[in-house]
Amino acid sequence: MSQRPIASSDEIVATGGTYYRRMRYLVALILVAAGAWFAYDGWVGYPAMNVKHAEKTAELKDAESNGNKKLQAELVEQLKDLHFKTDTDIGVQKGLAIGLPLLGAALLTWALYNSRGEIRLTSDTLTAPGHPPVKTDQIMALDKRLWDRKDIAFVDYEVGAAKGRIRLDAFVYQTDPIVKIYDRIEAIMKEEAGASPQ
Repeated sequence: MSQRPIASSDEIVATGGTYYRRMRYLVALILVAAGAWFAYDGWVGYPAMNVKHAEKTAELKDAESNGNKKLQAELVEQLKDLHFKTDTDIGVQKGLAIGLPLLGAALLTWALYNSRGEIRLTSDTLTAPGHPPVKTDQIMALDKRLWDRKDIAFVDYEVGAAKGRIRLDAFVYQTDPIVKIYDRIEAIMKEEAGASPQ
């Protein structure tokens, strides 16, 4: 947590967290790579294995009809490693090949949207994506219940007739600026509470 009091003239800007985004890039990449793996099995690997299985099965029948025990034993061993893949097996591989990259794209899109833009606090105004500019005297409450455990706080505001809640998340956005914004808003709320008539 920030130990230095923050001057009221400081402008604090928090953009999307680097670690948060990089981890989502990595997960999306893994899902796309897994999709490519399943695509190979569904369209190439499994059908090729079935062709080879059919060939070895035919060879085994010939060896059995010819009484070639040695060849039979060899073919039986080879068939142990050539598992026949059903249409369901192949269909599952193709489904995963299509679904996993789509899931990766959806996850990445959501992560970029969730950490879009910037959260900015100037001397008297808080701005955040999806919210109107909020003057510090329009902040009604600071919900700190998740702050100590998860570094997440919520700023409740009223701008005219509009009410809203801004999420301060020190994981989704850059940690240090979010902590400073939190500290500054907490100080403002304490000042206002101290200035209120008893």
